[in-house]
Amino acid sequence: MKSSRVFAAAVIGAALVVPSIASAQPGTCNNPAGLPTSGTTPDGALTWLAISATNGDTTPTSNGAQPSGTYCGVATSGVGTGFGYVWAMSGNGLVRIDPDTNQTVGYAATVSNAQWAAQAGNYLWVSTPDRATGFTSTGVAKVRVAAPTSKKYASGMSSVITVSGSTVWVGNADYRVVQKVSSSNGKVLMSFPVSNTPRNLALSGSAVWVLSSSPNYAVRAYSTSSGKALSGSAALAGAPFGLVASGGAMWIFTQKYVYKFSTSTYKQLARYAQAIPPGSTIFNGRAVAAGLGGIWMLSQQCQLYRFSTSSHSVNLRTTTGASCGNGASAMSLASGSLWTNLLGGSAFPAGHTVVRSTPVN
Repeated sequence: MKSSRVFAAAVIGAALVVPSIASAQPGTCNNPAGLPTSGTTPDGALTWLAISATNGDTTPTSNGAQPSGTYCGVATSGVGTGFGYVWAMSGNGLVRIDPDTNQTVGYAATVSNAQWAAQAGNYLWVSTPDRATGFTSTGVAKVRVAAPTSKKYASGMSSVITVSGSTVWVGNADYRVVQKVSSSNGKVLMSFPVSNTPRNLALSGSAVWVLSSSPNYAVRAYSTSSGKALSGSAALAGAPFGLVASGGAMWIFTQKYVYKFSTSTYKQLARYAQAIPPGSTIFNGRAVAAGLGGIWMLSQQCQLYRFSTSSHSVNLRTTTGASCGNGASAMSLASGSLWTNLLGGSAFPAGHTVVRSTPVN
């Protein structure tokens, strides 16, 4: 049985059976230019390691991506945690990474365009284009949540998920519906419409918060028992990219501001100016996660920012020099580190990897 370790929003599962598939060493499968695969950021704030999120060989993927030489796999589109592992969504695959050894220890074919993953009950719940799917600890798809039957908006976005105990919450971007799902069998327990396209979900007490990105930027809290709106739809300035509960408040991050909302009254408490990277006119945020001394933000340039909820400002800004590109990005906290996916490009380390960043202090 794998040694237990603490994960954000994840519960350590039962004994694992590792599939008979080649393991990939850190950086060996997708670094044709021989770029560095580990190091320390210039400011000394973080150490980082690039880990191959591939199936360990050069077999072309089913979606047509053709690797060349030692370059294999397709761009990672997301990252999550569950069963004591970090999971990377890589093209049409679900890759399992052991944070003790920083190596991939299993690969399973699955749907493409997945972005989020978290464990609830006996399954790893993964966002898929219009619903959520429950996978076993070895990456076998077992439960698929039924898609809503309401009008489809064809937003082109994947679903978004968050988990709590025995419940999975699925925000269907294509259908503009939020579903409350049993983590044991995938049965939809409740479903309610939302006016905008769900971009992110967060839980706090008896409320599920829905962050919307289209057609308007807004956030709204709903009852976890009835699905009824607990607040009005609060308009936001700047495209939103994340929300997270921390310190008794709900923090919402947009390209312009950081918003603080009360988790008891659901009203806005404050708004703070967003950190704009030098040389940029707008903060192209991609993901947020709370822990390790604050709330971490991931930018489009794969820069990491740590926001202090006490000083209401960014107290750490650093980068590995990588590029997240224009696609989806995700971030998870596990084993004392930040785990982010990269989408490729010319910057280093090469794309098609997961980067583990560990604060030095």
